Amino acid sequence: MMARMPERLVGARRDNSPCICGAVKYVFSFRRMEWVATSTNVRVLTPLKAAAKGGMRVCYDVEEVEEDGSRTPCVAKLFLRNISDVVEKDYFSEGKAQCMCEQFANNFNKATFTGIERPHVSFLQCQVLRIPKQNIPAEHRDAQHGFFSYKTTDTREVMFVMEPRLHGHFTKYNSNFGETYEGDKHFKTPSQIQQRTRMFLIAEAFLTSLLPRAAAPCCCVTFRASMISSRTHKSIPKTAKGWVWATWGTRASKSMYCGMNAMNFVGLLH
Repeated sequence: MMARMPERLVGARRDNSPCICGAVKYVFSFRRMEWVATSTNVRVLTPLKAAAKGGMRVCYDVEEVEEDGSRTPCVAKLFLRNISDVVEKDYFSEGKAQCMCEQFANNFNKATFTGIERPHVSFLQCQVLRIPKQNIPAEHRDAQHGFFSYKTTDTREVMFVMEPRLHGHFTKYNSNFGETYEGDKHFKTPSQIQQRTRMFLIAEAFLTSLLPRAAAPCCCVTFRASMISSRTHKSIPKTAKGWVWATWGTRASKSMYCGMNAMNFVGLLH
């Protein structure tokens, strides 16, 4: 994963104005099953103000800047400091899991279908980016807060997973650890509520479709109306509701039964 280090570009002022940094972008190659490194430039829109924060990661609005000056709106996701021992490998594991899920989704979308409305599952494609230390604006190199303060514990470099930025209204179905959110104030009519319920069943069906293809023991969590996440977690809390599948076998039989019912409901043959 070698790439020519991009040159540092324009620095930022301490008034939270945008700054552009040279970065190394890693794109996962399914053909080679490895990360391929290229040079790029990233514009951090508000380096001192996050766009959003979840239980595990913080998000900043960024733009990937091409050589011709064109910009692609993106979101940079960095692990929070309360996530212990975040190392370089964690970002590559996070990115690879998300990329691999798209392949699983493609297989799911091609499954034999007998229903009325075919379900479609997709995942945002992402890349892993690294901003070399020498490319960080001088004003932010020793930052204790903001975008440039999030560094890996092993290399002390700024790394993040980058996704395309989406616009519109989005509804959240589950927490990081699988707790399901059955209600949403934007889903009021019977048809809207039915649509939301169907999303839970599609997620359960998708998860079930993955298990027979597992080539090695897996660990995942399912719930009464399961939603799935490509995120890789270092631990699963004991307070999680549901059954933990430590291996593919009889311990998963109850969950598998629920999953098969979900597949039948959405019209997928198994």
